[in-house]
Amino acid sequence: MTQRCGDTLLFRTPPVIAAQAAVGGKKEGEGPLAAAFDELSSDNRFGQSSWEAAEKYLQLRAARLCLQKAQLPEEKVRLVLAGDLQAQCTASGYALRELGVPFAGLFGACSTMAEALALGAALTEGWKLWLLIPLAMLMGWFIINAEPAVHILNRQVEDLSAGAISAKAMGMSLSIAVSAAGGLAMLRVITGVSIMYFLVPGYFIALALSFFVPRTFTAIAFDSGGVASGPLTATFMLPFAMGACEALGGNVMTDAFGLVALVAMMPLITVQVMGAIYVVKSRRAEKEPALPGFGESEIIELWEAC
Repeated sequence: MTQRCGDTLLFRTPPVIAAQAAVGGKKEGEGPLAAAFDELSSDNRFGQSSWEAAEKYLQLRAARLCLQKAQLPEEKVRLVLAGDLQAQCTASGYALRELGVPFAGLFGACSTMAEALALGAALTEGWKLWLLIPLAMLMGWFIINAEPAVHILNRQVEDLSAGAISAKAMGMSLSIAVSAAGGLAMLRVITGVSIMYFLVPGYFIALALSFFVPRTFTAIAFDSGGVASGPLTATFMLPFAMGACEALGGNVMTDAFGLVALVAMMPLITVQVMGAIYVVKSRRAEKEPALPGFGESEIIELWEAC
């Protein structure tokens, strides 16, 4: 079992790096570490028509060289951790799709290498399946905050509602929704339960709420479902679910692809619940007794004010 000492993980069976490979371009070939690369090219585009295609080729070539040196066939790879910023995660996704191996994107900028090594070591050390659920919920909470369309929607809702629905409240409701969707998706990956057990009650609750909340909240809720299931969700959370499902020996088509449907459904509930809270608070405010109005020159006797 892995032991945790503060921020350090101690492995009873230390992880092993079976092989490594590095591919570089013209600048790497001119640097002091040129001899450390397995393959260098004088063409920074590696003969490709665009920088995006070149980056895909670069990662694909490095992955194949690494597998070759490790004498490991592609079908034996259970999960690949790769990424950096959004452009690199996209290129990694296309490269590993062509390679035909499960892929989980890491959005960590310059920390990606250390993050991937640490996470990979923890995953190979008999990790507990149920930790997938809080991990997916944490990813969902932060990924939705990086979705550009979500920020635009939150601002438009705040403007159109004249501040009655704040951007902060909208952001909180969407974060809760995507986080819950990620947790439910990982629960399906672990247990193999049918997605219909989540979708049917979920949409029933969403439709039932539409009869009790203002129409504005219902319209915003259904619009939020489409915005939440945007490109970042498909780029990060879906590959993570697919990789976990493949690693557990599940059926990717039936157990992993329901994540986007859950992400699209949960905002229908959370935003309308926010609308229900708004209605309750409005009714309470209407029931509060109003103070009597007094003029500036009017004398108020103490017994009357009490």
